[in-house]
Amino acid sequence: MIPDLADQLRAAIRTSGKSSYQLRAETGVAIPRISAFLAGGDMGLKNASKLAAALGIRLTKPRLRA
Repeated sequence: MIPDLADQLRAAIRTSGKSSYQLRAETGVAIPRISAFLAGGDMGLKNASKLAAALGIRLTKPRLRA
């Protein structure tokens, strides 16, 4: 996952107030995977998309300035 996108998702998870258990129930993403991601690990795009949808956000790649 692209670092900026990972940072966006980590911030959204932390500010959502949802527990790993709630996110697991809503997305099917395993709790150990969520925990590892929050600790700085990597997350595949498929699981990241599931989490983003559950949090009501859209991950967007920052535009490069010319």
